[in-house]
Amino acid sequence: MVQVLYNHNSLRREKLLGGETEANIITVHHLDINLLQLRRFLKTGGPMATFKILQYPDPKLRRKGHHVTEIDARISKIIDDMFETHYSTKNCAALAATQLDMPDPPHITVIDFSDQKNSPLCLVNGEIIASAGEYELEEGCMSIAGAYEKVKRAEKITVSAMDKHGKPFTFEADGFMAKCVQHELDHLDGKVFLDHLSALKRGRIDKRITKMLRQSARST
Repeated sequence: MVQVLYNHNSLRREKLLGGETEANIITVHHLDINLLQLRRFLKTGGPMATFKILQYPDPKLRRKGHHVTEIDARISKIIDDMFETHYSTKNCAALAATQLDMPDPPHITVIDFSDQKNSPLCLVNGEIIASAGEYELEEGCMSIAGAYEKVKRAEKITVSAMDKHGKPFTFEADGFMAKCVQHELDHLDGKVFLDHLSALKRGRIDKRITKMLRQSARST
């Protein structure tokens, strides 16, 4: 069991490129390509796929992620493609598999809110095993466009999970990381952050989103 400490100021840095590689000539057209994408390109000779991010009130957002028993080739590809979707989406801090348009989504979330997008964290079968304190911070969601509300969350959490290689580890988190993990684990349990709001606030947001969807349908 590996113990890792995370907080909002310090994230584990994972070395993504290492060792000698065969001679390759690569033309990079976009200077903002991140190391994870480059590593995948070198490994496969091509780009990763991306998933469609589901939008509320799509009923698929109410699915629960299924427990992962083995990190096989299918799960590894899902993780790679989830990171590709994450890094291809502007202002995205994290994604859960149940937010994405895939069949039978596994219990996986990918997180990276570092400035350079070089601190990828993958949680497989993530579970909060301890929590302490409470605080309220504004949240948004890639699946709920234009909605931002304050949500009460545990201030500090301890999480147990497997990494993308199937190795068990635990870590402690506070601040933005703690909020992010709780938000994503909610998704994997079929919940969205609106479920934490009062009926009045949620009703207002539902009406606004319904109006936006009708306007969008008329314009297409």
